[in-house]
Amino acid sequence: MRLYETTFITDAQYSESEIETEIKKVEELITSNGGEIVETQRWGIRRLAYEIKHKRQGFYTHFLYRASPIMPPLIENAFKVNERIIRFLTVVSEIDLEARREQAEALAAAAAQITIPPTQSMDRG
Repeated sequence: MRLYETTFITDAQYSESEIETEIKKVEELITSNGGEIVETQRWGIRRLAYEIKHKRQGFYTHFLYRASPIMPPLIENAFKVNERIIRFLTVVSEIDLEARREQAEALAAAAAQITIPPTQSMDRG
């Protein structure tokens, strides 16, 4: 199984629940075909770099997942027939998950050791 990244843009005119339904469809498609979702990021509504299908904004979602090489074409075919998806991109990921995990653990350990001094009173009498 390979590590893939898929980012797609949903038409921002739809409600949060409708967008969430689209995200769940992709998650289900990946897991039902033997894939494993590593991370899902909802980047939210952002301005598009250029107008796409007369839209200026879209809701961005990013998936990092492990799957067989047949998965990207399956996802992309599902996107092509879905009128709510206005753009998508899938790439083979170059992310080193072990290094990423170690970095997160180191940051968490460093944050746990930081002590914040109590705030001084702003009362000046």
